[in-house]
Amino acid sequence: MVIACSTNGQNIAMTIPKQHSDETVGLPTRASSKICPAFSGRPNDWLSPTDRKYIVYTKGGVDELLKRCKTYLENGEIKQDLDNYSEVISKNNEKMAKEALRVLACAYKEIDHKPTKTELENIEEDLTFIGMVGMIDPPREEAKKAVEKCKTAGIKTVMITGDHKITATAIAKKLGILEDEDER
Repeated sequence: MVIACSTNGQNIAMTIPKQHSDETVGLPTRASSKICPAFSGRPNDWLSPTDRKYIVYTKGGVDELLKRCKTYLENGEIKQDLDNYSEVISKNNEKMAKEALRVLACAYKEIDHKPTKTELENIEEDLTFIGMVGMIDPPREEAKKAVEKCKTAGIKTVMITGDHKITATAIAKKLGILEDEDER
């Protein structure tokens, strides 16, 4: 299994050997926070025999996940000045969202023991931000045609989505639902 992320044009990939990927435990997405943690089900002994840690991987909305990060990874080095770097992250998030991409942030942390059920409740705190991924889910052509028919018939079309506001605006423009930013 490969977890790959990109931020500021830098690609970062974490590879988990197949023999360990079956032991990765995924937890349900928390609707209130829009984030989804998972942890390796055994210590990461493929890194080194002395560095036996469990890794908690988390993905989710950039804004929400960033609130839970204390550090960030850049060029393989963990950096502490996340407050300064968060502006770079936000600009890249906005740029990707304006291209109608659904953007997910990726983060992780290492712990020295298998988390208990109680610890799993707050496992996504004190994370290290590793990047973001932009995914395109282009509107179907029939959706655009349906919007056009509704407009012709005088029906006002609205879009209900869980996407980031900027992403939703870009998609609404592509569909013809939103022609002017002031319509929001």
